[in-house]
Amino acid sequence: MSTESSTELIAVDTGIWIEGLLYGGPAEELVKMAVSQSIKLMTCESMLLELSQVLQDGLGFSPAGAREVCRFVRDCAIVVKDDEGPASGPFDPRASLLRMSVANGATAIAATEHSRLLRLDQHEEIPIVSIM
Repeated sequence: MSTESSTELIAVDTGIWIEGLLYGGPAEELVKMAVSQSIKLMTCESMLLELSQVLQDGLGFSPAGAREVCRFVRDCAIVVKDDEGPASGPFDPRASLLRMSVANGATAIAATEHSRLLRLDQHEEIPIVSIM
């Protein structure tokens, strides 16, 4: 299933949501652009689960607060289901994000400066960019 539109479609990892919603800076600008519909952000179910866990376990959010943040993400982004991925090894949300970026026609993949995704410059000709 390809998401085709003249609007840029940018796949984002968990760090973008945390930086953008809590700390500001360029990641916040990406989120604002998605809210105003000048770009489309895309993530996957496993990234939302990871976001909820980081908010609760790492940042002290209540379960209700984490659900509210995830609800906001669902309202301003395209959230796709994770595929099963390769049968070998544990499930990795970042690998799912890369696969869904290709499958849905993302124009870029955005990650924060500490993301393991930045070890790659691109994935199947989709640039992976650092948002600091």
